[in-house]
Parts: sequence; C-alpha cells; structure tokens
Amino acid sequence: MTGNFALNFETPAQIAGGLVNLVLYGLPDDYYSTYLSNINDVTLDDVRKVAAKYLDSSTMSIVIVGDVKMIKEGVERLKVGETVMCNTEGYPL
Repeated sequence: MTGNFALNFETPAQIAGGLVNLVLYGLPDDYYSTYLSNINDVTLDDVRKVAAKYLDSSTMSIVIVGDVKMIKEGVERLKVGETVMCNTEGYPL
C-alpha cells in the first residue's frame, strides 16, 4: 500500500480525485500527508483485532484459479473445506 502511493497523484486528474475524496468522505485536510505514517503504524495485532471483529471465516469462500492438474493435490492438502470445481464461467462442473 505504501510502495506505490505516490503513483496515485501523478496526473492532474488523480490529484483532483484525491481532493474529491477529501470532500466526499469528510476526510481531514492532512489525510494524504499523514497517510503513509498511519499505514506504517498499523500492527499485526491491529489487523487481527479488526479481522476478528468483522470477518466470519465460516461464511467465506476461497477462490483458487489455475491448472487443475498442477494445483489440485496441493489445494486438497490444505483441507480448508469442500472443493467445488467450476468452469471458466463459474458454474460447478
């Protein structure tokens, strides 16, 4: 998130978009000048607390895309739940 932050403000349109976000979402005027330090201040414990509060793993799905012959065995070893094979349109086979 921090490595390409500056790339979000290379053009006048991107800069204007950033200003729109400040107004639209009621962000403080220093939002972008403190953004990187705020991101760097986030700890693993912070992420764990938010995940525990907002994410329910019992209702999640894991989507894995790839060559079945190459990945099927490894995916099955993960034992993360039922495996449903789908076609390229997302319909179960």
